[in-house]
Amino acid sequence: MRYMSTFNLFNDRVDIMLSDGEIVTLYFNQNSGRAYYRNKLPAIKHPGIYIGSDQNGIEYFAHNHPFQGKPTLVPGIDFSDGANIFLYPEFATNPPLKVIEIALNRILSAEKYTLMTFNCQDFVNEALISKRKSPAVNNSFGGIFAILLAGLLLSFASSSK
Repeated sequence: MRYMSTFNLFNDRVDIMLSDGEIVTLYFNQNSGRAYYRNKLPAIKHPGIYIGSDQNGIEYFAHNHPFQGKPTLVPGIDFSDGANIFLYPEFATNPPLKVIEIALNRILSAEKYTLMTFNCQDFVNEALISKRKSPAVNNSFGGIFAILLAGLLLSFASSSK
């Protein structure tokens, strides 16, 4: 299996060295360093960072997904998984080259995907704003907490009658 072993970042491209010694060059355009997403479930966005395209016009995205188990660089067709791709709503505070550099360094670190502390949204937000955060996890657990709290309050109200 081939994987990314290192990269050299330039203003207009990135040269990615694969484990077998092959070098793949991805050329940047106006979308490089921007985040995009596809819907995994109606309420959950699966984001990734658009890196650029190779000499054949194949677009590449960096993303973190439980099936791969760590951040990876994949062709756009694999990232989209047959779904439409949309611009991710999070505003980037990092410039595009920094976003790309952070995303590629996270791929090299091969940190394991975890739902609670390093999921797809954490990965993208770390690149965009240098802060891990996952609105999907926060919203899900906030909703669960609210339901549990409401149940507890109803229980106390019923028992005090």
